[in-house]
Amino acid sequence: MCLQGCDLAKPKQSPLQSFIPEECVERFIYEQLDLASFRNSLGPARSPKMRHFSDFSIPATKTENGLLEMETYDWFYSIQIVDRKDVNKDGLEDLIIEFFDSAKAGSYETFNRYLITRYSSTSGLVAIAFGVPDEGCEK
Repeated sequence: MCLQGCDLAKPKQSPLQSFIPEECVERFIYEQLDLASFRNSLGPARSPKMRHFSDFSIPATKTENGLLEMETYDWFYSIQIVDRKDVNKDGLEDLIIEFFDSAKAGSYETFNRYLITRYSSTSGLVAIAFGVPDEGCEK
């Protein structure tokens, strides 16, 4: 059987689509990252309507160069954007972030790497993978 007109050796690459803004992405994360999509210290205080840092009125103390820091009198949160690319090969741009969550008093402190994405222009950012490895590390 011969398939004429098909190039089987090279699958066509679809263009990368992104629903994540290029500008002010740190502010976008502050307003749109769904905290219910991954474990964090705000889980016990969260109601169904409280899904984003902005819903908790946690002040953003720094938003620059891929870094978002938020601080209250007793908590510190930091999100660093490590990379933006299509990690899971679904045609949508993803963000790899490092999330630091720490109590100023006490022993609660976590640091995790997450893969977050946005599926459409009307959806929020959600975590879709946890513990995303470094580029040079074995999976």
